Amino acid sequence: MRIAAISHSCVVAVNQQLFVALSRIPGVEAVQLLVPANWRNEYTGADQAPTRLPDVDFPLLQRPVAKPGHVSLHAYRSLPLREWKAFRPDVLYAAQEPWSLANLQAIWLSRKLGAPLVFHTNQNILKRYPLPFSLFEQFAYRNAGAALAYSEDARQVMVTKGLKNPSAVVPYAVELSQFFPREAGDSSEAMVLRRSLGIADSDFVVGYLGRFVPDKGLETLVRAAARIVAGTAPGDPPLKVLMVGAGPQEAELRGQIAALDLAEHFVWTGLVAHEKAGDYLRCMEAFALPSVTMPHWKEQFGRVLIEAMACGIPVIGSNSGQ
Repeated sequence: MRIAAISHSCVVAVNQQLFVALSRIPGVEAVQLLVPANWRNEYTGADQAPTRLPDVDFPLLQRPVAKPGHVSLHAYRSLPLREWKAFRPDVLYAAQEPWSLANLQAIWLSRKLGAPLVFHTNQNILKRYPLPFSLFEQFAYRNAGAALAYSEDARQVMVTKGLKNPSAVVPYAVELSQFFPREAGDSSEAMVLRRSLGIADSDFVVGYLGRFVPDKGLETLVRAAARIVAGTAPGDPPLKVLMVGAGPQEAELRGQIAALDLAEHFVWTGLVAHEKAGDYLRCMEAFALPSVTMPHWKEQFGRVLIEAMACGIPVIGSNSGQ
């Protein structure tokens, strides 16, 4: 089998691991991957050029896009039709939502190439999109050979909205070479990193890693920290809350923490590269993801939960999502 794929998230090298794994499945003859040549980081708004995972030993095609950084609105200014006609793929996989412009381009490519299209979705809330995106979505349902969902909730949304073609749940996986338990001993890399962050060996670290946005329920984490600190008895390990990431809610959270006189208990790292995420998770004794269901959003998977589990860290989740 020959697989052509499109993925905006593969601008980041670590996300290319899926396609490396696909390329190594017996029976997969070749893989080619198309990514944006220009992107905009969703956390910082900074321009982001694609990086290549060292294990990628197949063509990584790059094309400029309009609206870089917009998952639904970005579109390729040119498409590798000539290259993929020569490649002759058996299937075209678009790691894009069905209503997106990039997926619409993938449908056009699949027709020109005579290769069935498979797309994926994370959308786990039944919502109606405005025109023309609702038309793009229905067009994708009619023209895709199959659809993948990261959760059963997301698959059921597609079925409810009219998907008739085959569908399956294929959840996120964990790269175990990156996410693994902390080594024992005071000289482990995790303990060295903790100390560099100003965290004492005796501190009990509860952490969060991700975007600082209201959906993630971080105000709940702050209130919980206040209760723990207030209830700390003599001899209990001091609490530190390790906040790894960035986002628009950071200033508000810092204000809330200052008002509760908790600043000394919080450690902020700023944005870290995804390939370093495991290093910071291993600094923690527990991980918290107190996501809150909103009218138009609920937690879609919480991949960082399984990444923390792979690091041997107890996790505290919520009932938002599946």
